[in-house]
Amino acid sequence: WEPHMQAYSKLSLTYPKKDKLVAIGAITRKFEKLRGDHYLAGLFQGDLPQALLWEPASSIDYNKSKSKRIGGQTPSWSWAS
Repeated sequence: WEPHMQAYSKLSLTYPKKDKLVAIGAITRKFEKLRGDHYLAGLFQGDLPQALLWEPASSIDYNKSKSKRIGGQTPSWSWAS
């Protein structure tokens, strides 16, 4: 799952702030069936202990970047926020 999401995240999308999570949601429905696991806000339930240790690939200047969460519905602990 993780290698697929890393590759997908690098793709250029028409409207990344709108398209990316919608498309990932469709993909996860297939993976839920294959894995027999439940998907929760960007993470599979069985992966939660390890997946919650994620960190950004590059440093972020929080003083300059005041990004808004997409739709305000994604938990801050998820990489999808």
